[in-house]
Amino acid sequence: MYGSLTNILFVNDRFCNANSAIFFNNASSLKVPSGVFFSGDFTITVWIYLKAALIPDASRLIDFGNGNYTDNIYVKFFNSMKISYCISINSTTAWTYEISTYSLLELNKWFHVTLTLSGTTGYVYVNGSLAATSATIVPRNVLRNINYIGKLKQFAIFDDLKIYQRAMSPEQVLYDYIVSSNNGIYFLFFEIIFYN
Repeated sequence: MYGSLTNILFVNDRFCNANSAIFFNNASSLKVPSGVFFSGDFTITVWIYLKAALIPDASRLIDFGNGNYTDNIYVKFFNSMKISYCISINSTTAWTYEISTYSLLELNKWFHVTLTLSGTTGYVYVNGSLAATSATIVPRNVLRNINYIGKLKQFAIFDDLKIYQRAMSPEQVLYDYIVSSNNGIYFLFFEIIFYN
């Protein structure tokens, strides 16, 4: 399902299950094969545990696209520990749209983060609560060839990363946060799943 792994470690997940989450340690990445992962509404969910203050604009959760500013969906940490996601369409100098949270994620604590695009509106949720929203654009339905989970400099653990090809409602986001907070429901190993 995925390609090369660079400088990552399997570590305990949020329920202390051994080797069940991925620690992205400094210049870490997980290469994802080419695919049409984004073509309209989508939802990304992940549990994140930040272990150190991060370099602004140089720490990524995902980066899927075809080169710099070319059909990219890019989720990053910025201003140390805020979450931001960006969508670009064939721009050569800047992100077309960017949506960012206003509050910081704390160090050494698990957070459930959800990013959703519904129509032309983007949403960021933290622990089931809306943290930011903004008008944005719809990703083009294209094959993306340069795709990474993690990338550049970061010190964070990711657990149960999921990408849905639909928008979750606020109620579904809250439900996902509550259910995935309980051990033993269905999260048995680090997942990277693309849902329709």
